Amino acid sequence: MEGDLKKNITSFLSPITRELFVNNKKQIDKTNKMLLSFTATISLLLFTCMLVIIFAIPVDQHNPFKTNFTYVYLYVGMLLISVLVLIYCLTIADKQPALIIPSFYFIFAAIYIYAIINRFFAVPHGEVFTFEIVMVLMPIVLLDRTWRLCLVEALFLAVFIFFDFIFGKAMFDFAWRSDLVNMIICLTIGCFGGHTIRYSRIQALENERIVAVQRDTDELTMLPNRRKLFHELRKSFDGRSAPITCLFIADIDYFKKYNDTFGHPAGDEVLHKIGSYFKKFSEETGFELYRYGGEEFIGLYRAPT
Repeated sequence: MEGDLKKNITSFLSPITRELFVNNKKQIDKTNKMLLSFTATISLLLFTCMLVIIFAIPVDQHNPFKTNFTYVYLYVGMLLISVLVLIYCLTIADKQPALIIPSFYFIFAAIYIYAIINRFFAVPHGEVFTFEIVMVLMPIVLLDRTWRLCLVEALFLAVFIFFDFIFGKAMFDFAWRSDLVNMIICLTIGCFGGHTIRYSRIQALENERIVAVQRDTDELTMLPNRRKLFHELRKSFDGRSAPITCLFIADIDYFKKYNDTFGHPAGDEVLHKIGSYFKKFSEETGFELYRYGGEEFIGLYRAPT
């Protein structure tokens, strides 16, 4: 129990460094894309239901949606936003991941606008629950830098305070104060609790990355090993990655003689230097270099996607 408490405190206080994001960018993008697609789907269903409700309610004096089409336009706009985000996730998000995080903030902002309309302008007035959901869930669901999430959270709170002071005082009497206190509590939970959960999730991705690197990397040359080579070949043959258009095999001439003459430590140093050269060559040309075994290396080149 004491160990779990110490671990939770460590997660709460530990910073989520830029290095963690850089090292795990691909997995973070993949996770954010999956959650963005889920969020966009939920938003699509929500705004579709709102439009159905608007048009299903009979026309009367207590139904302002029928007399003020601003609400209809607003919900249609939010519906289109959800559709566009979902299309982005299903089509080009893998090739253009830079828009995943902005799309996430965009979709949460749309839900927040819905909450403002529902709370302060709809009749009867909605509850503050939607605001609280956004404030708590956004920092937990989205894997992004803490400072940016807290900044957006503070902006959302400032918007709520503005509308609560302008409209809430007149509408809800003393209840607006309770709403304000609840929102500040949700901001605190979102920022600090979200940080702890995000740290645990990103640290888990980092641990998986380290294990994968150790498993798939040759320690001497620091190139991908034979296991990684066969894995990439299977991916190409199965159509899960770009097809291979070129493959070559290279070995080191007279390496055994050099190894026998100068000893294994000298031979290891040669392999280490050649691994460094191959790694640089791979970065410059796009070839993927692997150590097949001994002094043998294999290079792959894929068709551009």
